Amino acid sequence: MRRQAAVVAVAVLVVLSGCSLFGGGTPTGADEPTATATSTATPTPASYPTGYSAEGVTNATAARAAHVSGLLATDNFTLGYNATVRGENGTSRITLVQAVSPDEPRALTDTVISATGNRGSGGLRRTRFYANGTQYVRVQQGGNTSYGTINGTVPPEAFVGRQYTDAAITNVSYDATERFEQGGETFFRFTASDIDDPGALLSSRIDAGDVTGGNVTLVVGTDGVVQSVRYRATVQQDGRTVRYGVTFAIAGVDRTPVQRPSWAQRG
Repeated sequence: MRRQAAVVAVAVLVVLSGCSLFGGGTPTGADEPTATATSTATPTPASYPTGYSAEGVTNATAARAAHVSGLLATDNFTLGYNATVRGENGTSRITLVQAVSPDEPRALTDTVISATGNRGSGGLRRTRFYANGTQYVRVQQGGNTSYGTINGTVPPEAFVGRQYTDAAITNVSYDATERFEQGGETFFRFTASDIDDPGALLSSRIDAGDVTGGNVTLVVGTDGVVQSVRYRATVQQDGRTVRYGVTFAIAGVDRTPVQRPSWAQRG
């Protein structure tokens, strides 16, 4: 089980790097259908997910709800998130991988925060395991490790990544739509060639006039689950240029049961 979870975690990181789902790709010869003389019925194309159409997002409330209900209906899944900010004085990065079993709920979240630049470098790793109304926390920084617990029930909805998907559903005007097949499943890719609301996607301190370039890609399954989000933006403020890159992805659906780590003691 742990080896399978590790493989899925690597898969999430591959998606976060932009190697899957975002681009169209070209099928290999083995993937191309072979023509035959047999007459077959033409399959009916899959309908757009709830809240979406060829025009993009048509009902943000319904689309957000479909993402939540779709993931809560699974046995387990893994999500990943990566945000990178590159400025003239350095780079900061947040990477998160979270395995979730929503029925229990149970979740294992690993977050790494790092920064490098003119003033030096530093980092922090925070790992959290949640089960039965208790969060077990491990923090590693500068060669030191500390442990703690936080008591309090967390609803399953808190683990589906809404903080990473809602803005891409609600605050983006998409100008292109593509239906594609991958792994025997149908997905819908929505793309926007600019960023209308940087305050929602990037920072409340950024205005639309500060963004000199950017794009957004949203990939959704037929069940309404947001499979991935990626956006890039170049921002200029006070004569300085900052580049933002954010990626979110879902992987390992029904293949990543959450295991209690050895350091998370029952108590």
